[in-house]
Amino acid sequence: MEKYELYLSNLANAGEPDAVALLGDFRKFSEEKKEDFVGYVNDPKVTEAFLEVLSEGVAEPGTPEEEESFVTEGRKELYGGDVVIESEYHVEDVAGPSGGVSARGTAGSKKAWHSVSDTIFGKRVTKVTVGVNYQTSATRTTKVHSAWAGQSNFVPGVSFDNSPVKKWISANPGNNAHAETVWTGKIAGTYTWSSRHRVWADQDGYKGGYLKRI
Repeated sequence: MEKYELYLSNLANAGEPDAVALLGDFRKFSEEKKEDFVGYVNDPKVTEAFLEVLSEGVAEPGTPEEEESFVTEGRKELYGGDVVIESEYHVEDVAGPSGGVSARGTAGSKKAWHSVSDTIFGKRVTKVTVGVNYQTSATRTTKVHSAWAGQSNFVPGVSFDNSPVKKWISANPGNNAHAETVWTGKIAGTYTWSSRHRVWADQDGYKGGYLKRI
């Protein structure tokens, strides 16, 4: 427990704001809860499940028609709910008439993203996000400006890297702006695995997203 607290303290002192928050929460735990928290943090099954559990048995959409019918899975619980893995998604207007959360069928520049995070006792430990910036008319996607990915991770000995983020517009009837990257996770620099992370959206807002082991 002391080693993990020191690990968070070093990150907090280096100016990592999320580490500051997690360190403060960790210090408020009872000794028993600290021990359980660190046990889950160091459990390889939790880290591995993070990159696949939300898409267990989910088929990746291969056609525009499948894109339109895709259902994003939102939440899974492990260890009786002590560990929760969940996805979030959002679309907002970057420039346009609404100037905030994107309204359906509005023209303008938009930003959409999909993220997956895991929490232990309600405290976020790991998060990966992929997003796309795009342009629409009131009826269709007209251009993809850029795509991006980001991550935060507070599991010692575990690292995440991602491939260059791809961006494109799918064919009709989908006509969705897409962003995709592949995350590679490593435990202690040896055991590795990869998961594809994709999000897509159009003038009406978010359409789908997933993180799936490959």
